[in-house]
Amino acid sequence: MKVSVIIPVYNSASYIQKCIESCIIQKEIGEIIVIDDGSTDISPTIISDLKTKDSRVIELKHKGGTSRGAGVSRNLGIERAKFNFISFLDSDDYYLPDRFKKTLNIFKQNPELEGVFETIKIEYNSAKHNRELTQYGVSKDIYPEDSFESIVTNKYGQTQLGGFTYRTEIFSNSLIRCTTHKRGQELNLIWEAARLSKVILKASEPKMVRVLHDNNAILNIKQGDTDRALRSRTWLKKMISYDLSVSSNRWFFRYYINNRPIFREIKPRILRILLKAIYGTYLLLKYPKLFFKLN
Repeated sequence: MKVSVIIPVYNSASYIQKCIESCIIQKEIGEIIVIDDGSTDISPTIISDLKTKDSRVIELKHKGGTSRGAGVSRNLGIERAKFNFISFLDSDDYYLPDRFKKTLNIFKQNPELEGVFETIKIEYNSAKHNRELTQYGVSKDIYPEDSFESIVTNKYGQTQLGGFTYRTEIFSNSLIRCTTHKRGQELNLIWEAARLSKVILKASEPKMVRVLHDNNAILNIKQGDTDRALRSRTWLKKMISYDLSVSSNRWFFRYYINNRPIFREIKPRILRILLKAIYGTYLLLKYPKLFFKLN
């Protein structure tokens, strides 16, 4: 039982060596698939040096050496992965020792499981980030029948892609892929994987570290607003056609309304709430099927 680790890289010279070296020390990792997403710094040189030290390091590039984004890069890694399990690591993050030791044991003891989430510790290297959050993790073990709703609504705590390990076979379903959004492109993969497969969320000790620094994409608020608007529209349509719980349907309905760009321009809070309520009523009248999904 081995893991294919997929790492998209774009101008991560300050972090990529520690990232890959944290993979090299893990005996459960069968291959480290590093996708250079058109880096213009010395990241490719660092990757090449590490390739000579460990044959498990595999470097991929997009056609023409272009930059296509983290989502497309992860999807390329998925297509090339050849081992039993897949996990994703951002190029500025790193694994703690024995990252997959207990993970693979969980899969071995529970052959019906197709995904496992474990806790991520947060390391702050920037004054720009709100430091209230210390980790991504859940307050108790969440089993497959409840994992989708928990992941989407953050009911028992926040999750993040790096904490998940999946059986490679689930990716035969092409819905389980990242989108091309600049921010949050991994959410479609996480949500579809939880919807379509058996995923457990473990209240574990931290297995890896997410590093938050000045260049994180999460700080691009304007781009995040744009991508959330697109994602909420897509998932409202999916929600209408999917068989989800009423509480999940209500969450996606609110998610869509809250991320309409027009409401961000309205400053008085009371007026914004009133207009959102009017717009929600309009949607229910326009799409009667929504009413039955929400009740």
